[in-house]
Amino acid sequence: MKDRRRRGIREGTAGEVRGGPGGEARSIPERIRDRILRLRARGLGSQSIADQANAWPVPTARGGRWWASTVRAVLMQDGAPPIRLRGFRP
Repeated sequence: MKDRRRRGIREGTAGEVRGGPGGEARSIPERIRDRILRLRARGLGSQSIADQANAWPVPTARGGRWWASTVRAVLMQDGAPPIRLRGFRP
């Protein structure tokens, strides 16, 4: 990571990540964000959405697989209702 920073490659959020060829921003297509938001609205959690998203022919903004944390970052960026953690009381 330090090496990437030294070369001027900045990493951002799940919705927009810098570091593609030439350092341009890459982002998750709007149709994929909408699909994630619809699944969340139906009550699915981050892990369930990530499991489904891995079957889609669309990689994450960084080109990898979908993880629950990646889905949470997309949801937080788009202002979706927070996901309640089981057994967690603030």
